[in-house]
Amino acid sequence: MAWPGGLGALPMIRAMRHIPLLVPVSLGLDDATLLVLQAAFEELSELPIAPVVVPCAALLSQLLDAAPQTMAITPSLVATELMSQRLGCPVAVARRSGHAHSAVLVARRGIDGVADLARRRVGWVSKLSATGYRVPRMYLESFGVDLSIMFAQQRFHGSHEAAAFALARGAVDVIATHSGHAKQVLLQSPSRVVVSIGPIPADLVVAGMGVPLGVRERLSRGLPGRQVGRGRFSATRPGHLDLFEVLRCHAGELTARRPPDESAVITLH
Repeated sequence: MAWPGGLGALPMIRAMRHIPLLVPVSLGLDDATLLVLQAAFEELSELPIAPVVVPCAALLSQLLDAAPQTMAITPSLVATELMSQRLGCPVAVARRSGHAHSAVLVARRGIDGVADLARRRVGWVSKLSATGYRVPRMYLESFGVDLSIMFAQQRFHGSHEAAAFALARGAVDVIATHSGHAKQVLLQSPSRVVVSIGPIPADLVVAGMGVPLGVRERLSRGLPGRQVGRGRFSATRPGHLDLFEVLRCHAGELTARRPPDESAVITLH
């Protein structure tokens, strides 16, 4: 089922007899995969499930807040926000096919490091992009800098490809992208990777706080090892979201929590 509109369509979610399973359109799941996903969740939960494709992951926190009986497959950064707001809890990891990507800042030659980014022109992908905006900003903000005045200019290009082209033609001095795209960027223009942040943790299946505990437990036991389309589910583990804890620790936002493992998550070049 496709999400019919903005938050004004919430009554549809609340009135559903099935448990909604929200799937961001960015996951790119086709109808056949959604049917397999529905069958797997119904078998394990022993309840009717209705996959609902939503236009962007940014809606998920508002949807789970308004309809706590909902479940969602969500990017890991959004999952941390759901958990911090006590809107949901993770029941499984949803790994997509291919290698995990890191967020990278790629700058033109002559920019020697992060300290040399002040007063430069930066190119972002979009405000919804983890690797092309949100995670690199978290990293830079962890140094206590005000990004609204750090850069001489900030531009949004809409895609990783468009950001790379802007760097290649000299429209910007540095871009945020993902490591899978970085090689193409380096081939297009005389540039270098300034910093690598990651890998970005895999997506999570999050159950709203209104989903019965027994259902959550059955999914946590039964989903790991399941293959759905080109993705695979695995068990949640301590430390899965440590990358974001590292960044928040640097910014002084965490208190009285176990220290995360900082190894191999942030690499300066």
